This record gives sequence, structure tokens and C-alpha cells, in this order.
Amino acid sequence: MTCGSAGGPDWSARAPDARPHAKRRVVPAWQALKSLAPLAHIECEADYERTTAFLSALLDLVRDDAGHPMYSLVAVVGHLIVAYEIDHEPR
Repeated sequence: MTCGSAGGPDWSARAPDARPHAKRRVVPAWQALKSLAPLAHIECEADYERTTAFLSALLDLVRDDAGHPMYSLVAVVGHLIVAYEIDHEPR
């Protein structure tokens, strides 16, 4: 996948007419996705445990297949975990 090839609506200022329609579709999709997977900022240890378990399950499914449709989700979830670990590492 190349940069900018993720698809979806054009959210840039060049396409202001697409935004209201896209937002009406994105909010319910986001709510549905969040009900299935821990895809939000990690706030506490319980969130961290859920998110790391989800990443483990994703890795079992995706493995190292860069062509897998959920490959980029592995990176997103990994970034959430790393951000939490950086913020909560012992000093």
C-alpha cells in the first residue's frame, strides 16, 4: 500500500461537500467497530490488557502477511500499545 492509498472519502478542504455525508457514515461505523475491538486511547491497565490480547489475536490471524486486509490494523493497535507503554513506563 502506498501513502494515501487507503481509500475512502476525500476529507480534505477540496471536498467540503463529501464531509457531511462521510461523517454520517463514519460515526455509526466507528461505534460498531469499537463495540467489536479495543480501538481507542488506552486509559488504564484493563484497557491495556484488552488491547494487548486483541493485538495477539490479530497477529495470530495476520502473521507477517503484508497483503492481509487487516495488516494496517496491526500497526494501529501496536501504536496504541506503545503510546501507553511510553506514558506509563517506570521512571
